[in-house]
Amino acid sequence: MSERSEYRRVAAKKATNKVVKKVAYGCLGSVLSLPVLLVLLIVVIAAAAFSGGSSDTPDGSDVVASQSGFIQPIGGVMTERYGNVENPFGPGGRFHAGMDIGCNKDDPIRAAADGMVDRADSGGFYNGGWGNYIIIGHGNNLKTGYAHLNTVGVTLGQQVKQGQVIGYCGTTGASTAPHLHIEVYSNGTRIDPEPYFPKYERSSIVSP
Repeated sequence: MSERSEYRRVAAKKATNKVVKKVAYGCLGSVLSLPVLLVLLIVVIAAAAFSGGSSDTPDGSDVVASQSGFIQPIGGVMTERYGNVENPFGPGGRFHAGMDIGCNKDDPIRAAADGMVDRADSGGFYNGGWGNYIIIGHGNNLKTGYAHLNTVGVTLGQQVKQGQVIGYCGTTGASTAPHLHIEVYSNGTRIDPEPYFPKYERSSIVSP
């Protein structure tokens, strides 16, 4: 647990004890009424929520989760969205089947959720445009893809846990700079990943 989380936990515990003692002393000599019991219960629940409001990964970094249950594979801002976008390699537009998150080369990439590695391809620099990439199956016909990696850190069929490092940011494949290309598959079809990762902020260069 990080020092920040430990400090908040201790502070919340002290505050809880102080309030509980104050209420208890004020009720000495009489039977605790139902309203007093309700106050005590509310104080304890609020303190527990405050002390446990931040979830930490083993390395101390905050986990940023969405309602889907996925966490961000890497911190940063979105540099390209899903859908029709400008083509960085030539004239005209193209369909971008995922979203891009800017990162530095060899920044760790983490699994968005528990699952099994469906593909772990280190097939070369270009490799169909994806470069080195990973696909993880999460059950319920849902998968996540991670492309343009500098290094793949898992193997085919391997079970992974949410937050586990699976590879490192790179610029292999059809890429102009280091970034993570994230895809979400539902029943084998690539869908907009942004609803699964709504915590990402859009860079000013992202088209509306």
